[in-house]
Amino acid sequence: MQKILNEIPDLNQKTGVGRLTLFLKAMRRAMEDLPNDDVRDRTTNRRVARRYSVREAAEFLDVDATYLSQLIKDDEFPEGEKEKRERRFSVSDIMRMRAMLASRTGARKKFLHWRTPGEDGRPNTDLPVVSFSSQKGGTAKTVSAAHFAQYLSLFYGLRVGVVDADPQATISLYFAGEPHEVHYYEGPNLTDFMGISWKDNNAEYKPKSGDELDKMWSDTPWPGIRLMHGSGAILEADIGLMLIAGEAPVYRVMLDAVERWKEANAPKTTAKDLRDVDGNFDEEAYQRALRETLDIIIIDHQPSLTLTQVNCVFAATNLVVPQTMKSLDLSTLELYLNTIQSYLELSTEKDKKMRDVGSGNHFVLPTLLPPSTSNYDKQHVYRIMEHGQDLILPVWCHRSDAFSNPADEYMSIYEYDPEPTRRKGAKLFMENVNAVNDAMVRRILEHLPARGYADSFVEKHFSDEEEQ
Repeated sequence: MQKILNEIPDLNQKTGVGRLTLFLKAMRRAMEDLPNDDVRDRTTNRRVARRYSVREAAEFLDVDATYLSQLIKDDEFPEGEKEKRERRFSVSDIMRMRAMLASRTGARKKFLHWRTPGEDGRPNTDLPVVSFSSQKGGTAKTVSAAHFAQYLSLFYGLRVGVVDADPQATISLYFAGEPHEVHYYEGPNLTDFMGISWKDNNAEYKPKSGDELDKMWSDTPWPGIRLMHGSGAILEADIGLMLIAGEAPVYRVMLDAVERWKEANAPKTTAKDLRDVDGNFDEEAYQRALRETLDIIIIDHQPSLTLTQVNCVFAATNLVVPQTMKSLDLSTLELYLNTIQSYLELSTEKDKKMRDVGSGNHFVLPTLLPPSTSNYDKQHVYRIMEHGQDLILPVWCHRSDAFSNPADEYMSIYEYDPEPTRRKGAKLFMENVNAVNDAMVRRILEHLPARGYADSFVEKHFSDEEEQ
């Protein structure tokens, strides 16, 4: 050990600007020697490895468990994996079950809530684009976005596009199937999607066609969920946007890119198209339909408000602001809202198209509140609701050990398979996550059937408050 220490350069012996250069080089060498790959590989190797019981699968599909038990005896349905006396199913199995149920002749309920072409060829619903954005770090922004994307897949079968607008690529860690896909990723990212070409420290605006944009999405281990990778190269976007200011409306290049992608990738498939002429489930049609379009796009932001992040806010139909409710944290929220409003007013004056920005519902999502009902943080939620119940979600994300356990490994609660001693806490946390997501569905995707999780949460927490 002493020999190793003797070989380490003593930065304190250096003077002047050279000390910073030496520190940066030495620290980078030190980082290369850290065993970061162990945790990363363990996490990605367990991606969507969790298997669900018949009862759990039935809850996702919103059917009776006994009914599902009978269905899985059919050779057509996924048989899952045998574990002791029970069969357990993957997220891919559950999506396939959903498609099979939806495509059956005489299906009595809607199992697949896809956007489909109407009689005029246009989609039956518009494409929601949801930005999870906050100027403050540590508000559970990324995990909330990841949970929402996976909830929409598990409970409604939606095809979800996840855009990682963070140079740190945090949400990419929740969806990438291979370790190198995140830390060593060199493929298309948000900068490319917006049409900013960066070469030799020069920027050009080269908007891509809808077909070109579609090729930028990467498949994930989640069926129907595709990822626009995060990358350190996103940092180039802000410089590029400044340099192309005379060539394009730099506040809406992301909005324009989403519009071009949407026009070129409209839905074509309905549930009945998943059967062949003989009534058999058509696996090729099913796999093709999973990739033909998206039913919603979710954008996860970095904790700042750069010009790139403003672009992603303006590209959204719905703005969700994850926010902790402590007094000092709320001052950051006020600054964030004021800045967004200033950008919007300025761009609206210059561009009539911007008057239609943000056509959906917008709200603050309270996060990381203590589970106890008598807490000062919750009083802020109630006071905001007095100014308008639509301003803030009446369902919040609890802070608990069960939250941090899966998050430590960049896994969602829907993937996390806890040890026996942690199962009770994980179950309670999943109930909380389901309630938050159910409440967001009501605000963002009003045409989808609610699942009742939010109602149970509100009944419990607001009745407790009234009793006090």
